[in-house]
Amino acid sequence: PQQFQRQIRENLVPLQDVPVIHPKLRKKLQANGIASLFPVQAEVIPAILDCGPNGALAGRGGYTPSDICASAPTGSGKTLAFIIPVVQALLDRVVCHVRALAVLPTKELAQQVAKIFNIYTDGTGLKVVQ
Repeated sequence: PQQFQRQIRENLVPLQDVPVIHPKLRKKLQANGIASLFPVQAEVIPAILDCGPNGALAGRGGYTPSDICASAPTGSGKTLAFIIPVVQALLDRVVCHVRALAVLPTKELAQQVAKIFNIYTDGTGLKVVQ
């Protein structure tokens, strides 16, 4: 495993420095007041998106990223670190029935994550079900 250690609120990474993010998602991030990514987001988003050939959907089973374990304090951007790559993978999917499942430990957290998924899937044709 690789470990990345940085100060959470320092070393913010401008969105333009993470070119793997889809232009639609970049616009949504900016519309939601996000001009820079936290270190965990800047490391995890490209790591997930770069797993497939050319960062695209791969194989009969669809998108097959490697396992990633991210440990960071509350408020450090972990939720967006997985939502952005999931939404991007589904935006570019070849098979329309490809889906994603987010398993969360509490109902409250699931509702919070669903709300954020809804923000980033709005207007994309993707549907979030709780």
